[in-house]
Amino acid sequence: MEKNIYELKETSKHIVNNVNIFFKEHGFKKLLKSNAFKKIEGVPCLDVLKTIFTLIFTGKNWYRTIKDDNGRLGYKKDVVYRFLNSFKYKWEKLLLSLSSRIISWLNSLVSKDRASVLIADDTFYNRTRSKKVELLSRVYDHVDNKIKKGFTKLTLGWSDGNTYIPISFHLLCSSKNLLTPSTYVNEKYPGHKRRENAKRKKTDLLVEMVKVVQDKSICFKYLLFDSWFAFPKLITRFVQMKVQIITMLKKMPKVFYEYGGKELTLSSIYSKIKSKLTKKNNIVSVNVFVCNYNAGVKTKAKIVFIRDTKTKKWVALLSTDTNLSDEEIIRIYGKRWNIEIFFKMCKSYLKLAKEFEGRIFDMLAAHTTIVYLRYIMLAVASRKTNDHKTFGDLFFNCCDEVKDISFFEALQLILVLLKEYLKDKFSISDKKIYELLDAFITSLPPFLKENLSIK
Repeated sequence: MEKNIYELKETSKHIVNNVNIFFKEHGFKKLLKSNAFKKIEGVPCLDVLKTIFTLIFTGKNWYRTIKDDNGRLGYKKDVVYRFLNSFKYKWEKLLLSLSSRIISWLNSLVSKDRASVLIADDTFYNRTRSKKVELLSRVYDHVDNKIKKGFTKLTLGWSDGNTYIPISFHLLCSSKNLLTPSTYVNEKYPGHKRRENAKRKKTDLLVEMVKVVQDKSICFKYLLFDSWFAFPKLITRFVQMKVQIITMLKKMPKVFYEYGGKELTLSSIYSKIKSKLTKKNNIVSVNVFVCNYNAGVKTKAKIVFIRDTKTKKWVALLSTDTNLSDEEIIRIYGKRWNIEIFFKMCKSYLKLAKEFEGRIFDMLAAHTTIVYLRYIMLAVASRKTNDHKTFGDLFFNCCDEVKDISFFEALQLILVLLKEYLKDKFSISDKKIYELLDAFITSLPPFLKENLSIK
C-alpha cells in the first residue's frame, strides 16, 4: 500500500512538472497578461489556471483537491469560482493566441506543399440536468436527433492531417427556445460580446472566425465542413473571401446547382451521371456552378459522387478548387475526421461540461477554453513523441552526419574489399591495384573524390 501511495505521488509530481514545462515554453504568463487576466485577491491567475488545468491529469475533482490540500494551495474554492465566473477575461483570445503559436511551430515541421486545412463543425454541449444556467435553451442534437437542454458549441480548428489544434469556439443558444435569460454585463467587457454572440447565427459567426484566422496569418489551403453548413450562400461568401471550400453535400430539395445550363438538385444531377458509375469505377465528378441568387454571385465548383458498389448508396463532395483530382478531394476531406476525434476526446476524457457545475455563462466559456488548452498540450506532446523533426536542429545535424558517414564509409569498404579481391583472385601487385583504383576514383564526381582515399 505504501508503494502505491509513493507511486501516486511520483506520478502527480511528473504531471505537474510537464504542465509547468508546457506553460513556461509557451509563455502563459505573458499570454494571460495580454488578455486582461489579473490577480484575484493576491493569488496570481497563472497559479489558479495551473491548478484547474492539472485536475484531470491527477484523477481528482475540485472538491477532493481542496479536501486533500492541507493549506498548500493558499486559497479555497471561492477564488477558483471567481476566476472562472469573471466576465473580464478574454478566454477566446487566450486560446487564439496560443493556437496561432502552436500552428506556426507545426507548419515549420511539414512541407509547404502539404494541404493544411481549417475544420469547422458544431457539437451538442450537454446541460440536460440544469435548470438555472444562464442562456440555457433547448437545442437540436443531430447525433440523437432530439431536442435537448444545452448549447450548440461551434468550433473552428486547424489540422495538417496529423495534429488537430482548436483555434476558436462559440457557445450558442436558441433564441426561440430560451429557458433562462442572460445577466447584464457592461459593453466594455468581453462577457458582453460573449453573450451577444451566443444569440447569433452559426454561419455569420463562422465567417467571422475564419476572418480572424486570416488576420492572424495562420496558413491553410482549404476550409472543410460538414453538410450542415453546405449552403450556396455560405460557400459563395467564403469564395469571395478567397477561401477554398471542400464539403460534403446534403440531398436538399430546395438547393440547386447549375449543371449543363439547367438548375438541378443534387439528386437530379446524380440521376444524370449515375450511368457512368461501374463496379470498377465507383467515383465520378462533374463541374457545376454554385449560385447565390440574392447576391447575384456564381462560383465554379466540382462535385464528386462516390457510390458504394454493394448498397448502391452514394455521397457527394463539393470542392471550389476545380483543379484538384477526385482522389485528392476525397483524401483532403478525410482530414475532417480529426475534429470528430477531438470532440470525443473532450467529452469522454477531458470532462467537457462535467467538471464544474457552474450557472454563469462566463464559466462555461472559461472551462471550455481550459479543456481545449489541455487537448493542445496533449496534441503537442504526441507530436513531439512521434515526429522526429521536433527534436530540433540536433536531429537534422545527426541525420546529416549519419548519412555522410554511412554513405562514404560504405564506398570505402567496397573499395578495400575490391583491392583484396583483385589481389587474391588475379595475383596483381599492390602497385597495380592502386593504379587501377586511382584511375577509378579519378573518374568519379568531385564531391565523391574528395571524401575517398585508399590506404
